[in-house]
Amino acid sequence: MPVDFAARYGAGLERAAVLGGGGVFQIAWETGYLATAAAGGVDLRSAERIVGTSAGSLVGAVLAARRIALLSLAADLMARATSVVSYLAPAGNLVPSQQRAFDLMWAATDNDPATVQAIGRAAMAASTPSARSMRRNIAVLVDYAWWPSRRLWVTAVDAYTAERVVVTKDAGVRTTRAVAASCALSGLYPPQQVGDRRCMDGAMSGTATNSDLVAGADRAVVLSLAPGDAPLPQAMAASSADHMLTEIESLRASGTQVFHRWAPMDAEMDIMAPDSMADGLAAGRRQATDDLEELRAFWA
Repeated sequence: MPVDFAARYGAGLERAAVLGGGGVFQIAWETGYLATAAAGGVDLRSAERIVGTSAGSLVGAVLAARRIALLSLAADLMARATSVVSYLAPAGNLVPSQQRAFDLMWAATDNDPATVQAIGRAAMAASTPSARSMRRNIAVLVDYAWWPSRRLWVTAVDAYTAERVVVTKDAGVRTTRAVAASCALSGLYPPQQVGDRRCMDGAMSGTATNSDLVAGADRAVVLSLAPGDAPLPQAMAASSADHMLTEIESLRASGTQVFHRWAPMDAEMDIMAPDSMADGLAAGRRQATDDLEELRAFWA
């Protein structure tokens, strides 16, 4: 599915949830936010479509399975035992082929097919941990044997063609494989086989949230890493510096009411660092507590 807000992929939906990418930190922030909101009576599990990209694909799969409270408890444990996070999401001591692929991805400022294909070639050539081990690690948090709901849409990018791939229950793909593909950050993790495609991180489509997949819905909650009232401090990872601003404007222009919140972003932040999990959880819980009444009115 091409990225296209004018297509109004979400037309006919009442409520939708969009969970963007952002590494270990964003997994923790979204988990803290959603679990706190649910405990306060605002249950985003009732969304008719849950779109997950990269970190958001893991959280979205758990949300669709109605297990966000359990993920919050697990995240608390991992925040205190960061060695577990390092094992599940290894991101240090890169070999040269990994570093080359990672640097190419991080330096990209557009999502032109040639740019994304170059990143894809480097990702497929990188000497990373096995694709199977990545799926096994994700299975610790996401049930591997079943797709939780037709409401879940997981995004990825074909590493060879640069096309965006949207994985749903109809694809017949296990949840862990779809989530592993969406989280396959170039250089860190291997592209995953999804059907006849080798797929990598969903944010390589040029959008960190893929929020066009709910364009035309009545209302949507969007959780992202990038700020909503100011551009990113730099262009990176196939996104322009003001991509989030443009996305939210385009989503609203499609007729969708938008409730957008973003995790606190620090230019010095290492979003893949295991010790960022505790900060992410705390920040997400604080934000959800502050938002509760406004969010309840929006979602009702």
